[in-house]
Formats: sequence, C-alpha cells, structure tokens
Amino acid sequence: MVLGPNGPFTNLPPTIETRVEWIAMLIKEVNAKNLKTVEATTEAEARWAKTCQDIAGLGRILVRAWR
Repeated sequence: MVLGPNGPFTNLPPTIETRVEWIAMLIKEVNAKNLKTVEATTEAEARWAKTCQDIAGLGRILVRAWR
C-alpha cells in the first residue's frame, strides 16, 4: 500500500512518486545488506505518529488563519 492511514492530505501524484522512490531505495538497501525483512522500531513508530499529529495540528492553525 503506497497511501494509507496517516498519509498526507495533498496532491496525490507527487506524493505517490515520492513514496515509490523511498520504497525503491529501501528495497535496494535491503538487497545490498542481504536482509529478509524490515520492521520499524516502537520508537520510530511513535516518532512518526507524533509527526503526523503535529502536521494535522498545523492544518487547524491554517484553517483558523483563513477565517
């Protein structure tokens, strides 16, 4: 899945392109290191959730500014 929960609210084609490029780099690194799986740490998941919450909060600020 390229887009999903906690995905951006944005123009989707550039977002999809960026994610596909990131996934391709990840696969290249996994292959170079001869790894079989990749899994985010609990700490990385928490940081990503906070980033998403912070970005969502910015949207509320911008909406108030448009009033």
